[in-house]
Amino acid sequence: MQGRSRYHYRPMPPTVIPKSSYGISIWEDVLLNKFHYSQPTNRLLNQYAELGLPISPGSIAGGLKNIKALFEPVYDALYTQQMTEDRFHKDMSCRVAMLRMHRDGLIKLPPPIHKKPPQKKIQFTSKTDPQSPVVCSANQLSQLHLQIVTKTTSALWNEYIERYHYLGYATLPGAQLRYFIVAGRKIVALTGFGAAAWQTAPRDQFIGWNHDERKRNLNLITNNARFLILPWIKSKNLASKILSLISKQLPDDWEEKYHVRPVLLESFVEKKRFVGTCYKAANWIYVGQTKGHGKLGPAGKISVPIKDIWVYPLAENFRALLKN
Repeated sequence: MQGRSRYHYRPMPPTVIPKSSYGISIWEDVLLNKFHYSQPTNRLLNQYAELGLPISPGSIAGGLKNIKALFEPVYDALYTQQMTEDRFHKDMSCRVAMLRMHRDGLIKLPPPIHKKPPQKKIQFTSKTDPQSPVVCSANQLSQLHLQIVTKTTSALWNEYIERYHYLGYATLPGAQLRYFIVAGRKIVALTGFGAAAWQTAPRDQFIGWNHDERKRNLNLITNNARFLILPWIKSKNLASKILSLISKQLPDDWEEKYHVRPVLLESFVEKKRFVGTCYKAANWIYVGQTKGHGKLGPAGKISVPIKDIWVYPLAENFRALLKN
């Protein structure tokens, strides 16, 4: 076949950002931050620019359109898994992310089978009415123990938090465990743990992990999202004793429910309200403070209260496990 080349060339694969050297990993990061952690696009672009990766808003929008077709089999697989598995622990996080992708036109979800009823305001009942003051040291409270919140007691926990916690009740993100702290048969405090913050510089520097390690192992950190000692309980050292009980029991409870054993606890304490005395007394470690930007606030501006960041290692080799 004279005149014809012996070589056959495959066409170049399409790029999600035309005329760019960025690999597919940039889209893994964009999708995770934008749809799972609700990071605004402008915040993401500022972060990438600081890392020396300048990307225009149009490139993000155009790239999302280019990879839209990739999500159809992903959605089908997730839907099938959710319908067939007995235990699908991240269904809430998955649904939230998929709804955001549906609103942005990346996927098209079928119409809901059941219409979501309007969220009802929590009505206060006599079950959470103020009680007679209890004034004693923590050591004098009888049979202090943690009681996991179940479906039958969930509404009671929500009501207490809505009524007496300064932040009120809000659904905890992702995997979660909630507890009543009970002395004998009397509820004296409540606490709730959920998914860790996606990124916060003081904590991440304390751990010493990089971006990929954080993405891979963030589920090994659990966030103390709510902590409430009921206002009529006046018990010295109670808060630090509760934190000690949690550090001993929560790892087993979390592993039993989610098949993952956390190695680090974190908590964000609003500076103007609290000084973190109970965390210090329970041997938690202060690692710094937030900048007050908030994940949905305008970049570079203080939009939420500044908080102190406390962490508590649950394993001696927690750094090695988080950086594995």
